[in-house]
Amino acid sequence: MPQPQLVDHDKGKVSASTIIGDHVSLGENSKIWHHCIVYGNAERPVRIGSNTQIGSQSHIKPGVTIGNYCRLQDGISIPDLVTIGNYVFVGPRAIFTNDIVPSVQKVLNHSYRELKTEVKDHVSIGAGAHIGCGITLGEFSFIGLGAVVIRDVPPFAVVAGSPARIIGDMRDEKYQKLFPELVPVYTAEPYVRMYKETPMNAKA
Repeated sequence: MPQPQLVDHDKGKVSASTIIGDHVSLGENSKIWHHCIVYGNAERPVRIGSNTQIGSQSHIKPGVTIGNYCRLQDGISIPDLVTIGNYVFVGPRAIFTNDIVPSVQKVLNHSYRELKTEVKDHVSIGAGAHIGCGITLGEFSFIGLGAVVIRDVPPFAVVAGSPARIIGDMRDEKYQKLFPELVPVYTAEPYVRMYKETPMNAKA
């Protein structure tokens, strides 16, 4: 079956089947694949860095920032006010949120309160994970398959479950063997101080 072509947008490319609204900037060599919806507004533009790819059937709303060299897989939902750093992997069907206590009445009378969520550099988020709002996922943290994350995740922590709990640390020998490509990254600048000074994450 023939696939829709990629067409130029800003400095990157998007699928001809994707809907790109106003106020969306796309960095060099970045791509947004098929059947996505991405839009911003004057107050809340969408900014996507360079060498990043957004998987098919994803939905990105105003005020979202995504860094460089990220890989977001298919079917990801990212609402307003989510910031994603550099070198972040997001598995398919992961879901972000921006309201802890939503209701139709709050939407109708505009009384809802949106909360910001931040994903730091080099975070990996497993398929189907649910990321609550008003929280930060620390550098090099790993979010397990289907985890429900409702509180901050410290740097280097490995979390899993519902609600997500710490089950390990990426600096443990076990995880260094699973992710050898990350060891020379976090033991060098600009992360080496964080690597040395962040307490080891104990299993909860």
